[in-house]
Amino acid sequence: MDELQLRPTSIIKYEGCGEAYRLETILKIRSTGTSHALAFGTAGHKAALPYVVAHAQGETVDTVSLFELAWQEQLDNKVVKFSSRDAKDLLAIGKLLAEQFPAAWDATGLKVVTASTGILIENRLKIRLADNVVLSGEPDIVAVSSNDPDGDLVIPDLKFPSAAAFDGFAIASEQLTAYQVLVKYNQQKLGLAGRKVGKVGFIEGIKKKGAAWAPLQLADARSDEDMGSYVAKVGLTAALIRKGHFPKRSGSAFNSPCAICDMAGLCLRKDATGLSSPYGDVLELAYSKPSSLAA
Repeated sequence: MDELQLRPTSIIKYEGCGEAYRLETILKIRSTGTSHALAFGTAGHKAALPYVVAHAQGETVDTVSLFELAWQEQLDNKVVKFSSRDAKDLLAIGKLLAEQFPAAWDATGLKVVTASTGILIENRLKIRLADNVVLSGEPDIVAVSSNDPDGDLVIPDLKFPSAAAFDGFAIASEQLTAYQVLVKYNQQKLGLAGRKVGKVGFIEGIKKKGAAWAPLQLADARSDEDMGSYVAKVGLTAALIRKGHFPKRSGSAFNSPCAICDMAGLCLRKDATGLSSPYGDVLELAYSKPSSLAA
């Protein structure tokens, strides 16, 4: 049986719409453009995470310059698709968030962990589950709090949304559950044996006019039961994918995944404009018999 690798985001995509998962993940159909949200998030990470590393070493970096360079890199190397804001507006917002980030990070009281494998920033972690299924993910940061005498681990995920997550989302987020599972079962590899995860959450730079960092939202670590339920869900999702079960899910009109899906034109109107795949003709791939390509 071929190995099936699943990431937390790909599981969320499958749950949102099985057909979108099939088109994007299995058939590798991609838009020739990049959404401004993805481009901005990439640039934001390249500005903020170096400061997190420098902070742990008692140093600093110019986060504004880092954002400017990373944003220009996105514009130069990708076809960025804009909607409500243009490149100039997003540059101004990004510079403001980058300028504010050092104070926002310092205010959290967190310090990134330096383990036997190095500084724990964007480490790709994997665990092998039953039936040759691999859960793979990349926590942005694994940290400790200066206010915790026990030195429990904290996993804050860095986000750049247009609005702050609702109060309590850190409790509900399955992406955070996945990161805790990955850290827990890679403790030996990371040199963190005996260290437990105490908190998980989000640090969010709000991408809007008058941009600002939302207060750090943390939740207690998941219980063993919660983590076990998530691992079971990953196994069930893998089984459905292997059976070729890719249901279309429109959702409700006011909250449809179709509204923000790059595959909407292809799925709804058989329009492959601006789409490509390394496997061949997009229309032929999408509308032929179910693919046997590895997921």
